[in-house]
Amino acid sequence: MLRPRVWGYGTLVSLAGIGTYLFVGPLQGPGMGNFPVAMSGMAVFAAGLCVQRRALKPGRATKTSS
Repeated sequence: MLRPRVWGYGTLVSLAGIGTYLFVGPLQGPGMGNFPVAMSGMAVFAAGLCVQRRALKPGRATKTSS
């Protein structure tokens, strides 16, 4: 793990998204009233996964003045 802090932020974001999706979407029943909120939860989940993926790559190199 190259950037654990970024990984943690991605985990928090993705868990908030999947929690929103589950509690507003399919666990509420067959009603379509909350469909946009549930799909936005899935979008937040996908964004969190993208952040976690970025945590596996090295960060930008900084220039040193010598």
